[in-house]
Amino acid sequence: MKQRKIRLIWPLMVLILSSCGSNDISSLPKPSSSTQSDSSILSNETTSSESSNLPDTASLESTTSSMEPSSSETASEDSNHEENSSQDQSTQEMSSSDEEYEESSKDRYETFMNFNDGDYGSWFCGTLMSIEGYNYRYPSIANAFFMDGTYGYYAINIHIENIDFEVGKPYMILGRYDVASNGVHRIDCNDYSSDESVFSLDYEGSEIYYEKPSIIDITDELPNVPSFYYLATVNCRNLKVASLEGLSDNGSFSKAYFTATLNNIEYRIDCNGNLIDGSEMISFIQTLKVGTTFNLKNAILLTEKNFRILNCDMIEAID
Repeated sequence: MKQRKIRLIWPLMVLILSSCGSNDISSLPKPSSSTQSDSSILSNETTSSESSNLPDTASLESTTSSMEPSSSETASEDSNHEENSSQDQSTQEMSSSDEEYEESSKDRYETFMNFNDGDYGSWFCGTLMSIEGYNYRYPSIANAFFMDGTYGYYAINIHIENIDFEVGKPYMILGRYDVASNGVHRIDCNDYSSDESVFSLDYEGSEIYYEKPSIIDITDELPNVPSFYYLATVNCRNLKVASLEGLSDNGSFSKAYFTATLNNIEYRIDCNGNLIDGSEMISFIQTLKVGTTFNLKNAILLTEKNFRILNCDMIEAID
């Protein structure tokens, strides 16, 4: 999968991460450092001889004179040395660059999953796929789903009132690592202001990678979908409505859901009615009948048997 190179101001990140307490910045990709010049790594050490063992002065001058290169030879050697040094330095920098950017989306995902619950300074990079905005606090605060290649990420309580936060754009998210009660691994940005937790990757700076998102068609892999697909944006075809009983939650629809089957296996589809498009979404789902076949489009796979949809566009009734 093709990786896209993005630039991020590294000194700024060091400052930010340093201010976050016990942050581990060793895992973050660092910009390549300039290669030391040859003169700084050459030894200046010289060896002296005892004066009693020195040769006769006249003999030494004669020998030295006969061994000294001509000025043209000296210039040629200096030129060759400079050229070779330049080539060596270029090769070293290229090698360092190649090693630096071998990190894949899988490597970044493994780094993310190795954070501990409660760790501050946790981070991920990815393209913003969808915004989970609640009608009583959006657009000041929102949750959001991201993807780095095929790997999905979830961030909650993002303060977005003063930033450009747009679906389809890449960001780096910084915050506190949190493991939800349902086992979902996510970042909680509640303790960070917008300019401390959300960094756009759409500008020039130091080097950092992310991969373009790959929406996953998981129909053929259910129910044995691998765990690294959790939180990814997915498509799933030919589900059938099994029950709409979960839509009622004392009239608030704050924890609404319905169930569907695929190959005789039941799945839960969360559809919170308090989202910014929640009322319209719930009204649409209520028109469906048990047995209706539908597709999920750009929905979120929370766990192996649990999807989440945020608006009507994520569900397509077939009959």
